[in-house]
Amino acid sequence: MAKKKLIGCLVLVMLLVGGDFFFAHNASRYEEPVFKIEKVRELSKTPTMFEQTLTGHLLNKQKQPLQLTHTYYYSEADSVKLNVGDVVFLEDNLQAVSQVKRDRQTFRLIGCFLLVLYLFSSAQFARNIAIIVLNTVAFVLIAKYMSQKGGSLIGAMVLYSFVSVALTSLFINRQFKKRMAIFLSTIGGTFLAWGIALGVLYVTHHGGLRYEEMGIVTRPYRSVYYASLLIGTLGATTDIAVTILSTIGEVLEQQPKADVKTLYKVSRNVGQNILGPMTNVLFFVCLSEIIPMSLLYLENGWTYQTTFSSLISLELFRALTGGLGIALTIPLSVLVGSQLLRGDNQ
Repeated sequence: MAKKKLIGCLVLVMLLVGGDFFFAHNASRYEEPVFKIEKVRELSKTPTMFEQTLTGHLLNKQKQPLQLTHTYYYSEADSVKLNVGDVVFLEDNLQAVSQVKRDRQTFRLIGCFLLVLYLFSSAQFARNIAIIVLNTVAFVLIAKYMSQKGGSLIGAMVLYSFVSVALTSLFINRQFKKRMAIFLSTIGGTFLAWGIALGVLYVTHHGGLRYEEMGIVTRPYRSVYYASLLIGTLGATTDIAVTILSTIGEVLEQQPKADVKTLYKVSRNVGQNILGPMTNVLFFVCLSEIIPMSLLYLENGWTYQTTFSSLISLELFRALTGGLGIALTIPLSVLVGSQLLRGDNQ
């Protein structure tokens, strides 16, 4: 087993090295001008705005040497400081940088994720990758179809929720009843928590929520936020449902005649152990969304009170909705699992 894992790891590393080499030399595949920076001379124009003179050559087109100027701001909110070795896309007139070429860095990040995933779950590696790929494909297809047909964003995310949970439960377990238990528990906990959250927003008329940071959204911002609440809650409840139902399955394998009360006690203990950590995960995800924008606002002279009152409300409500979904999924998983799974052991 260890030998197979080592061979698989070496094959994966070789594929990642080959992929990294490909993305380092794929400039000819882009229609936009690709420019590699070989020399940077920086001039300070103001305390907050800087101008750089970039010297290098094009990696596609005529591969000619080129020199241009680039302006960035101290905060780097909508601009970036460039360094020697960076590869960027240029405007068609070859006079300005449009954006940084990051496909190689993105591939490296994905490669590290795949390598860690294989090291810690080599037996289920193919299954885990299949779940990720199929969920991604389903999301893209549903989003593309809805955008072409002019459908509702919320409707698209509701449909994706059902498809995603169905695909996940299909790959996680081979037994039909366990698949059904995972599906019903996840969907039930997700939509119950989401419905309660929407009900609270309706009753309170969105009091206390600040939507200013969503001002750049081109679609109705409330629909976008509602959809994000649903998808965020779905991720948390899926994990909880799988954990609780796996515990119930293990108990029934050891004690086929275990009653509902016994299953409830065992599942409750597991739920109590994972409720705190999962809620903390949601809270830190909330902080990760807030911190970058908070630093940007504070650097531009906003007060602490104005900054955090503007940013924290949406993320905190999203975290609370996810926590509610976790809390509701635990008893729901026990109820569904004890009814569906006990039938196989009686």
